[in-house]
Amino acid sequence: MAGKRQHFIPRFLQKGFASHSVGEEIFTWTYRKGIKPFNTNIKNVGVEGFFYSENNDTSLDDTITVAESDFAQLVDSIRLNNAVDKRDQEKIARLFAHLEVRTRHLRQSYFATGNQLLNKMLEYLSDPAFCEKFIRRRIINDPSLIKDSFSKELRKRGISQEALPTLMRLSGPFIESTMPNMLTFMAFMVAYLKKEMPARLEQASKTGHIRALNQGLSPVVKVQRFEKLIFKIVNSEDSLLPLGDSAVVFHVCGERSFKPILEKKDDLIALLLPISSRQVIVGCSENYVPDFSVLRDIIAGCSLEYFIANENTPENEILSGIISENSHLLTEFQMEELIDSIMNEKPSNKANSADAKSRAAD
Repeated sequence: MAGKRQHFIPRFLQKGFASHSVGEEIFTWTYRKGIKPFNTNIKNVGVEGFFYSENNDTSLDDTITVAESDFAQLVDSIRLNNAVDKRDQEKIARLFAHLEVRTRHLRQSYFATGNQLLNKMLEYLSDPAFCEKFIRRRIINDPSLIKDSFSKELRKRGISQEALPTLMRLSGPFIESTMPNMLTFMAFMVAYLKKEMPARLEQASKTGHIRALNQGLSPVVKVQRFEKLIFKIVNSEDSLLPLGDSAVVFHVCGERSFKPILEKKDDLIALLLPISSRQVIVGCSENYVPDFSVLRDIIAGCSLEYFIANENTPENEILSGIISENSHLLTEFQMEELIDSIMNEKPSNKANSADAKSRAAD
């Protein structure tokens, strides 16, 4: 049965990065940016109170616990045999799809992106001069904003809609007379949104995440995409690998070639999942071998908050300095361009900003 402490990075995966064990208790080194690494029981890593529960409903965590039993046996078998059974291809595809969508990394990334977008929009609207220009531009570009309001008021008062053209001609002076009130109202709304929206966005991220997982622990569309690949185990000979809090990493074509969350339009090259400090499950469509000279950096950069490792080394401490550098859903450039296109009402043509809302949901 589910309890309060619910793991978003499963312990069957973490144990491959054990520093030592005491009886059945397994320990690992945890690295966070700007914090001294610490050794702790894996039961304390990748866990949050009621992470998969809302309104005392623990059924999702119960379902995940059952599914983990099969996944744990699969990963244990691959570790032990250092090989992938061809009969397990579809099960491994489900494992990758599941790990991508279950983590706190995914939930927090959506929250952080939404919060950043909100804050940047509010920065624009906090400037009265910009706010006035924005309101005027909206009314000019979309006269229906005023027209619909007038039409509704006429119906409410039982007046014929024939008066609407006259009201629209007189709307210019009306807008001028009400502009100070509109700016006062906008200032109030900006202050209210700054105070109230972060908590609401965080709750919405949790609710949406739980709802999506209840629809499927391994999204069918992702499984179908992944099971077309060939899965194999690849061993690192020279460097010990960490496990990031995204668990999986995706290698794609494009300027941002490695990322923790796969988009629908990404041209996928390979899937990567470290299952121990020496072993990586790779899914690819051709003869692909990961570059272990950079893989450690890739895993750390794609991690949002932390990674774990089986050793406490100066190299790992240095590595912790790049945590979160490549964990975002949108680049800073894409973020700025998207906000600029919204607030200044012009099309975005330098990045796929229009696709931002469909990031990992697909």
